Amino acid sequence: MSQPPHALTDSEWSRLIALVGSNDLDGIRDFFKAMPTERSNAILLQLLTNMVGVVAHRSRVDALVIMDFLREVL
Repeated sequence: MSQPPHALTDSEWSRLIALVGSNDLDGIRDFFKAMPTERSNAILLQLLTNMVGVVAHRSRVDALVIMDFLREVL
């Protein structure tokens, strides 16, 4: 089964995980800006959808932390 065209490659996932792990907001922003807009929007939407599922099982504080992070990156 093939991945959707907007799916991250293994190397892109590794890079994004490293950027998030190091809290490199400029690097994360540049990572997405280097992609075509349609692809980056699709990936961000999928990530947000996954985060909402996680946050639904956590506290409101976690949701606010995620929103602050996204506000800084986007």
